[in-house]
Amino acid sequence: MGKLRSVLSLFVCLAALTLPAAAGASGELDSLFDGKAAPEKPASPLLDPARTQPPAVGELGGLDNRSWVTISADDSHQRGKLADLGMSIEEVRTGVVAGIVDPESLKKIEAAGFQVQSRRLLASFGPEDFPAQDSAYHNYAETVAELRSIAGSASDVATLFSLGKSIQGRDLLGVRFNKGSGAKPGILFMGDHHAREHLTVEVTLGLARYLADNRAHPAIKSLLEKRDIYFVPMVNPDGAEYDVETGRYRWHRKNMRQNADGSFGVDLNRNYGYTWSDVGSSDDPGDDTYHGPNAFSEPESRAVRDFIVSHPDVRIMVSYHSYGAMVLYPWGHIYDPVPDARAAAAFKTMAQRMGQMTGYEAMQSSELYPAAGDTCDWAWGERQVFCFTFELSGRGFYPGADEIGKALEANVEPAVYMIGLSDDPYRAASAAVASLPARRTSPIEPVR
Repeated sequence: MGKLRSVLSLFVCLAALTLPAAAGASGELDSLFDGKAAPEKPASPLLDPARTQPPAVGELGGLDNRSWVTISADDSHQRGKLADLGMSIEEVRTGVVAGIVDPESLKKIEAAGFQVQSRRLLASFGPEDFPAQDSAYHNYAETVAELRSIAGSASDVATLFSLGKSIQGRDLLGVRFNKGSGAKPGILFMGDHHAREHLTVEVTLGLARYLADNRAHPAIKSLLEKRDIYFVPMVNPDGAEYDVETGRYRWHRKNMRQNADGSFGVDLNRNYGYTWSDVGSSDDPGDDTYHGPNAFSEPESRAVRDFIVSHPDVRIMVSYHSYGAMVLYPWGHIYDPVPDARAAAAFKTMAQRMGQMTGYEAMQSSELYPAAGDTCDWAWGERQVFCFTFELSGRGFYPGADEIGKALEANVEPAVYMIGLSDDPYRAASAAVASLPARRTSPIEPVR
């Protein structure tokens, strides 16, 4: 990471900033799936058709009975129906989706007439728990240590803070950048709502380190003097720890609530209060998209809510997820655009601009498939905070250490762009900002 930080520290000084598009990014959803497998082992189950029938559970010692499945689905309406039936959709291509289901949800899906093209038990995938080649990834203790290091290295502008506690009592620790005092426009960057999406922790940490290392640069210094910037790398630390604690990735998505049926976890990104329990979430506690017993039932989602309510100067939120190489914006629960025409234009303009910067596909969230109770629909629907979901690039949830640098490089420019606009995101659609070229001579938008 030291070498990467040294390289990143030069970005804002370049005469012409040219960040490469992240690996696997494209202008169309279809081109995310080019049929090319990794040299030794496919990083994505969808790209590994070698075994289409699951091994018997007895072969695997009674481990995880969820399956990775590929299912025929022609459009976002069919994808939405699959999500309603309990499928956690993770990959999309023309006519096909792939994702995770438990046995009961799979029965419902088949009963509804969907064609299951392939199925493989998650437990059949090999041991992969932060092995030596993935040691660059941060577990919870390492994340806390890195946040402390960032704050300590930039104590003139950075301080530690906590959103609150997880259900198992871990601090939802973050770092705040604010030079001087007084109310300022703010922005919140979050990672790891979903436990297995460890790359999001690295990007959020890396962006915080980037600001700390470059705080003396005039453009960054100006931002730090005029903005209030928050980074929380692990919104779901309990789930992240559970996913990596046994020497074998558990493919865990949810938090660690113990449900009444003996299963564990609530999908935090279906637990927010705006249109909670509607489309794209499940009533079944065993499903990966279980929305919880009630809106904001989880301390992690409540902590985000309470932070935004108590920080009205935060104008933009970013929730990093993986994977898929997309920039998504509200609405997620319906196909209609947000009713405020100025806001809709700003959302679309910002997403398209950031799509150009990263090589990601920009779209309204429901175009992928409709889902309710997510972070960004709540942020806009209840608080009028501009919120974007970034689906990072990379093949699968465990893409390897090499993907960290690529994903971070791709997301520095959009992060700085959003920080610059957090005084008034509506101005994103103005001629002065919208006419700027996709690749600028500086990564900094005008600061006001």
